[in-house]
Amino acid sequence: MICVCALGGCVKSKKDAQIELIECAAFQSEIPQSLMEMVYKELRNIGVEPVEIQAIPTLANAYTAKFDRTEVSARWNKGVTAGKGLVEKRDVAAIAKYLKSCVGTFKDALRD
Repeated sequence: MICVCALGGCVKSKKDAQIELIECAAFQSEIPQSLMEMVYKELRNIGVEPVEIQAIPTLANAYTAKFDRTEVSARWNKGVTAGKGLVEKRDVAAIAKYLKSCVGTFKDALRD
């Protein structure tokens, strides 16, 4: 992955962001509804409106056909594993931080 970092932010290539968005969707799929209210509150505390994460699964699904099935499966599994780990710990702050990074990935995936 090529990453250009400036002012503390990192911009991924559009292709890298698109495949990473699949991982984000998998991560998000592991968060149970029972934790979502706390996660939304934490997202707001770190400056992210919950609506910013809502389109991630839909867009990620659109990219699954674009990439090799093996790569898609590997990224999906990586996201599921990360999600399960943080959900088991009930680490709401870490879940929100991960989702915040996914908002940046979402924006990178859509840019021209």
